[in-house]
Amino acid sequence: MAGDSTLTPAGAGYISLASTAVSGLVSAFGSIGATRYSNAIAQSQANIARLNAQMMEQQAQAVFRSAEKDIVRKTMAAGQVKGKQRATLAANGIAVGTGSAAEIQASTDLIKEMDTITMRQNATRQAWGYRMKAAGYEGEAYMAQANKQSVWGNFGASVLGAASQVANQYLGYTALGVFGDGTQKAAPIEYKNVKLNGVLGGGK
Repeated sequence: MAGDSTLTPAGAGYISLASTAVSGLVSAFGSIGATRYSNAIAQSQANIARLNAQMMEQQAQAVFRSAEKDIVRKTMAAGQVKGKQRATLAANGIAVGTGSAAEIQASTDLIKEMDTITMRQNATRQAWGYRMKAAGYEGEAYMAQANKQSVWGNFGASVLGAASQVANQYLGYTALGVFGDGTQKAAPIEYKNVKLNGVLGGGK
């Protein structure tokens, strides 16, 4: 044969190291796409959560607007009631601003004020519920943003992990003598004084 094509232990060791390094680099570059995809999902979740929060705030503001309109209608209705009361009292020859006539009109104002307070309280309670939901959605948005990772940070960590694996593998092969001269050296034999009485036919 023209040459010896036998693969030496050192050659096999270097091939194994190269395979580990290539596998690590492939994994590192793959982490770039995986991290970008994960970040895109997190950003989408954050956007949806913020949109929901905005909708809840709009609902809260709509509640207040609706309550104000109801209060205006209630005030106008109370004014109409007082107008009719005054007209009736005047038609019956009763002084409007004194005595029982004044008490009747005062009670009408009191009822209107109580109804107005109740309307505002109900609106505040309902709007508070919407705003609590909005705060929850904002929290979800922040959590989604926090889950985003550094693309190049993950890439660097993968490369360092691969390098560490190759280094440990190399040290292990070196300890086994894989990268020596290709011959295995027998361990030195330590001779100790041993009594062989009777074995070699010698004397006592």
